[in-house]
Amino acid sequence: MSGVRLSEQDELLLGRLLPEDALPVWNRQERQQLTTLFTDIRAQLDVGYFPAIRELDALLFSILNH
Repeated sequence: MSGVRLSEQDELLLGRLLPEDALPVWNRQERQQLTTLFTDIRAQLDVGYFPAIRELDALLFSILNH
């Protein structure tokens, strides 16, 4: 629905780094992988004029800086 296209590898990365049942703790490499993926997701949504881009930015910042 959002128009974001993720590879299977990206979906696996999100599932591993953002578990539903625990607060994640990332090492430097994992944080960089997540940052790169979030940057890609945001760019895809920005091109499509996603109406809640500011809210998304706040959410992604919050996730990365928990």
